[in-house]
Amino acid sequence: MVSRAKDTHTANRVVRVEDTLWAEYEQACADEGVTRSDDLRAHMRRKVAAWKRRLAKRQPVGE
Repeated sequence: MVSRAKDTHTANRVVRVEDTLWAEYEQACADEGVTRSDDLRAHMRRKVAAWKRRLAKRQPVGE
C-alpha cells in the first residue's frame, strides 16, 4: 500500500539522506522561500526535461 498526501494525492517517497544534509537543505530552501518537496520536484522536472531533449536528439526524424 502506498501512502499518499491527502491534499495533493502524491505518493510519499523514501530517500536516504544524512541528517545534517537534510537539515541544511531545509534551511537553504527556506532562505529561497520554497519547501524541500517543491525544490526536489523542480529539480526532477528539469532533469527529466533535459533527458527527454537528449532522447529526442537521438531519434531520427519521422520515426
